[in-house]
Amino acid sequence: FRDETERYGHYSVAGEFVYDRPFQWGSKRTGPDLARVGGKYSDDWHRLHLMDPRAVVPESNMPAYPWLAEKMVSPEQIQLHMRALRRVGDPYSEEQIEAAFEQLVGVTQLDALIAYLQGMGQEWTGQTESGSSMSSSAGGSQ
Repeated sequence: FRDETERYGHYSVAGEFVYDRPFQWGSKRTGPDLARVGGKYSDDWHRLHLMDPRAVVPESNMPAYPWLAEKMVSPEQIQLHMRALRRVGDPYSEEQIEAAFEQLVGVTQLDALIAYLQGMGQEWTGQTESGSSMSSSAGGSQ
């Protein structure tokens, strides 16, 4: 798989997915391995790429996701998901779950997806690249 490693980066290993449920390993790669995409591109790059992929990568066959910029995340639903994940072993504290509500008010699904992508392959410290907690700008370039 040398050609894939050169094109997409180092392959993922099982230990990186200890908190993923269900495990979503496939038999071959389709597109880049996003496991280490965090910090590789700016938040603005991700925003444009998700809204209009071919504006950033002309040969891209990825679809656009413009509706994510209009749909808001549900802080209540996120808290429920965090509690469910804690029951199966994810290390969320009650303080983190309670704080999530305030942090997610006014955040779009696009902002949340960008924050998720920026965290891929990064050790989570509770801070975004700008040093603040996630905001409606997904904590990045403004």
